[in-house]
Amino acid sequence: MESLKFNNCKGLWPAITLAGLMVSATTGRAFEPRDLFAFSVGPVVVRPSLQLMGQYDDNIFFLPQPRVDDFLFLLRPGVDFRIGSLDTQHRLTVGYDLTSRFYAENTSQDSTDHLFSFDASLNWTRVRVGANAGFQYLTGILGGYEATQDGIFLPVGKVDRLYVPISATVSYALSEKTEPYVRGDIRLTDYDTGGAVFRYYDLFQWRAFAGTTYKITPKTRLLAEGFYGQWLTDPNSVLQPEVGDADSAGGSIGVTGQVFSRLTGTAKVGVQTVWDEIGETDLTEPTGEISFSAPITEKISANLGYRHDISVSPQGTTAGGDPSRRMVLVYIQDSLTAGVTGRFGAAHPLTIGISGSYILNGYATGGVIRDGEFYRVGLNTSYQIKLWMNVGASYEYGSSSYSGSGASDYDYNRVSVFATFGF
Repeated sequence: MESLKFNNCKGLWPAITLAGLMVSATTGRAFEPRDLFAFSVGPVVVRPSLQLMGQYDDNIFFLPQPRVDDFLFLLRPGVDFRIGSLDTQHRLTVGYDLTSRFYAENTSQDSTDHLFSFDASLNWTRVRVGANAGFQYLTGILGGYEATQDGIFLPVGKVDRLYVPISATVSYALSEKTEPYVRGDIRLTDYDTGGAVFRYYDLFQWRAFAGTTYKITPKTRLLAEGFYGQWLTDPNSVLQPEVGDADSAGGSIGVTGQVFSRLTGTAKVGVQTVWDEIGETDLTEPTGEISFSAPITEKISANLGYRHDISVSPQGTTAGGDPSRRMVLVYIQDSLTAGVTGRFGAAHPLTIGISGSYILNGYATGGVIRDGEFYRVGLNTSYQIKLWMNVGASYEYGSSSYSGSGASDYDYNRVSVFATFGF
């Protein structure tokens, strides 16, 4: 492996080392390794981190045949900057994470991902403002959970892509119990314009929400909201025909907070309607969402999430069975996630986690009639050597299957060992 491939990460080390030395100097005590991973610059808390990982993947391209396996080395440096905490009136967190993958045999698949994140919360007597945003530029192989979640059933290998999700909420406390709010959500998905990615359309999704919550107990609120939004498509090439846009409207009611004495989260049920501009799609579907976490014992906790809604795939489809006409590909998605985590020991705790996820996509618009399933299960263990250092191992199995033509079934196994530095 060429040493030049690490050049994009070398610049991080002088900054981290200098920061650690500065902290030692300002505190007037001897330098300690933990100083590298949490220090303050005025009111800002800076927390660098680093993960080193070795991984074996027996199907790197997510294909039934040819099945290509390889060993990878992953380098994951990151840093976040925080002002305030959960107990303060205002708080702001900005973060950056980089993931570089280096393949032992398939070096043409080497890739680097960049993730910027932003989260802010501003609280006054009656007004609360919350906002979060992400900027993900990914350059690796597209497939598995990521592709299925976005409604892609024909992955093409390595694809440069950009995801930009943004959400902002403003609420006003009318009374001790009633708090109406408005929220805006945006998600931009942009694929590189080269080679086989012509089959993908760029998507710009926006939704505007209006709703209210009502306190029924000190820790529990009822909620009701409605929304309207659109999916706007953009071809990646002059060779791609226009597929048009789609509109969406709906609403939901639910409950959020501490639902029972040991159960915390949100549950919502509602309805959603999606229609496209060429009149080929007019779909109304009940929707639902749950997200709960609960301690099972003092050392073991569990979480559960489920979502049923309608979305638009970046792949288009034929309109009315006519290959010369194209339209947006709408699908109904059921997604389920669950996990159990245990933390054992005091001075050097051992953490063991078991997780699973399942996605069912139902495509039934235009010339596409098929169902796609994806599930994965994972086991993760880590051992805390120091407060700022963990080592561990993980295993993941994933499987994808589709009914109908045009997509292939596959599965994969991944085994990883890692060391993580940071708080």
